[in-house]
Amino acid sequence: GDVYKRQGVSRVLLVDPSMSVRVDTASEFVIGAEMSQLRMDQSEMDRALGGAPTPSVLFSGPDGTLYKSCYAAVPGDGPPLLIVVQGAADLFRTLTGLGILFGVLLLLALGLLTSVAYATARQIAGPLFKLSEDARIMGEGHLERPVSVTSEDEVGQVARALEEMRLRLRARDEERQMMLAGIAHEVRNPLGGMELYAGILAETVAELPKDTPAPLREEMTTAVARIRRELGYLGGVVNDFLSFARDVPAQLREVHVKSLMQEVLGLVSTEAAKRGVALLISPTTDEALRAMMDDGQMRGALLNLTQNAVQACPDGARVELSAHVSNALVVLKVSDTGPGMTPEALQKALTPFFTTKEKGTGLGLPLVVKTARSHGGRLDIKTAPNAGFTVEIHIPLAQGPQI
Repeated sequence: GDVYKRQGVSRVLLVDPSMSVRVDTASEFVIGAEMSQLRMDQSEMDRALGGAPTPSVLFSGPDGTLYKSCYAAVPGDGPPLLIVVQGAADLFRTLTGLGILFGVLLLLALGLLTSVAYATARQIAGPLFKLSEDARIMGEGHLERPVSVTSEDEVGQVARALEEMRLRLRARDEERQMMLAGIAHEVRNPLGGMELYAGILAETVAELPKDTPAPLREEMTTAVARIRRELGYLGGVVNDFLSFARDVPAQLREVHVKSLMQEVLGLVSTEAAKRGVALLISPTTDEALRAMMDDGQMRGALLNLTQNAVQACPDGARVELSAHVSNALVVLKVSDTGPGMTPEALQKALTPFFTTKEKGTGLGLPLVVKTARSHGGRLDIKTAPNAGFTVEIHIPLAQGPQI
């Protein structure tokens, strides 16, 4: 027994190849009983009978302890017998404990690493997301809000560079607005006098003596009408310059959308009839739809889009206005069946002061973009060559301007 304990042996058996027990130190099996569980180690037993002592794989005993068996053939010329020595695998129990310990430590390390990574990601990604949002707002033309990142790391350096760029862009915009407003003011003063004298001239022509030759009267009447028309065009240019130069906040009030569209169609109907272009409001437009907007600014934007559509369309084309609500946004749409635009031409059309018209300021679409932004919204344009032109103004249904 002392030898067993010192060697870590818990049981010794003597069995024959048929698994019949000849000796069992644990007294569990009587002599001659079959120990069928040894069949699981048949290959190890065969190797042992061949003269090579062979250990078994680990197995769990009834007490839950890990055991290991070793098989060896009994030397001699008698019938073949096997000595089976079983012992507790204490080393493997220790290894199992170490494995569990390492597993727990690994899970704790992974948890700690995950926490550190999350904290680091928040520390780095948070300012980056704020910086990205600030850059997006600047890209949309809103230069009033300062860049919010104030850290001293590399992200902070980029943020300071972005803030400097914002200040320079804002200073340049203010300079441009002052210049445009100054030019418009200087032009408007003499323009007002010219319009006054053109009106007096028109009255004078109308009061010419009856014996004035008809061709002369007609020529003078035509000339005066042309002068007044050109002065009206110049007045429109000045107004466009002033509208583009000024940052006038939208004065929001509840507006009946369909009535606003009907006003716009009334202002464009004469020109549309001359060009043979059909004007209509989509039957899908909600009769009762009301939205918060600056009716003056929005009327000007829709009028601008509708006039451009009429002027771009050939005889027999159609211009349609519509409105609907989508995701708490009012979508005001002006679409036509005209020739459409290439992506390159559209990009140029969105550039201030670029125009393909003989008379035009190139401020049409830029002013519409500015109106959409002043309402906290955006502009979506869909067009392609020979596929018409569609402009959508998206604004909040019941909210003020948002940045």
